[in-house]
Amino acid sequence: MSSTQRLFFTLTLQPTLARNIVHWRNQTFDVQRPARPTPATQLHLTLAFLGDTRPAQRDSVCRIAERLQNQPFSLTLDNLGHWPKAGIIWLGPRYSPRPLLALASALRAAAVRCGLPQPATPFSPHITLFRRAHHPLILPSQTPGWSVSFSHFSLYCSELTPRGSRYTELQRWSLGAPHAV
Repeated sequence: MSSTQRLFFTLTLQPTLARNIVHWRNQTFDVQRPARPTPATQLHLTLAFLGDTRPAQRDSVCRIAERLQNQPFSLTLDNLGHWPKAGIIWLGPRYSPRPLLALASALRAAAVRCGLPQPATPFSPHITLFRRAHHPLILPSQTPGWSVSFSHFSLYCSELTPRGSRYTELQRWSLGAPHAV
């Protein structure tokens, strides 16, 4: 058994919204293999990817997360994008609310303080719809523009398996209160 875990902070979607997004995606996109659609149960918005994390680092970053006092917020999922080099087709907000940006910034800073490097690129909130989508494609000009509210964020473990990643929620924190739920 490994002494590290592959961890990330995330905002999770309500199951009904995730199913609606998958239904829309399946009706809207004709993406061929090797592109791989993200299952509804794995749709999420990553706030900070921690990568391989030792137990002491996990404990430290969780203590910092516990003290954060960000407010609940809402956003609209009304923007689509494609990063061909990374092979990602994504759905995200055209405009990011300040509390979302502040939360991601605080969690990334906490990760760095705990010895978990973060990318130099700016935070780009998105939900991955497809992976391995390296070929050019034309994106729809509009999305249904789902409004979604977030009242908590979570720490997840990602276990790589032959069938793809398996995600497990390890801890959850309320937004607006400095304690775990």
